[in-house]
Amino acid sequence: MKTLVIIRHGRKDEDGTLVDKDQLAEIENIGIAGLNDLVKKHQGLVIFHLGTAIERTGQTIKAYERHLDISNAINSFGGYLPADARLGSNKIFKEFSENPEIVKEAERTTWFNAFRRYNPKFIEKIQINMLDAITDIFSRVDDGSLVISAGHTPMIEWLALGIDENDHKISCKIKLKELTGFIFTEDKGRIQVTRTIGF
Repeated sequence: MKTLVIIRHGRKDEDGTLVDKDQLAEIENIGIAGLNDLVKKHQGLVIFHLGTAIERTGQTIKAYERHLDISNAINSFGGYLPADARLGSNKIFKEFSENPEIVKEAERTTWFNAFRRYNPKFIEKIQINMLDAITDIFSRVDDGSLVISAGHTPMIEWLALGIDENDHKISCKIKLKELTGFIFTEDKGRIQVTRTIGF
């Protein structure tokens, strides 16, 4: 079995483009709740995926890798996998904000409810692209590996909801806070969302 953790990136700075410096320092000093124990107990390779085409995901992952390096918590470091724009990009986020009616609805309810009502095909497109991206990640690592990545809300939630659609374990109202996310597993070609992390 292979395991992939995708968390929401760290808190944004005032400009909203990068991760706040205090947040990065905090990640380096104390790590990330929920992830620390998972990594410490993991006996196989720990691999870092640099997230999306937006820099703050890679910043989050690199800060966490520095924490693990300083605390000597990784049993076996497996290196880095490159970022993947299918997991998030400025182009995708521009599409989110194109329709002010959807943005207004999303602020009142959730992005999932807003797009399900106005443009469900947009959700499907995001889910398919993200599933393809994580399938590629799983294909690049060996059995027993733990991959840690960072992404964006609401896309991580949409991926989890798409994978979970038959099990109905995840609420469509879920909204990830910074540094929380989901654990996905792949075993013999079957990808599942197994649980939340950092809640």
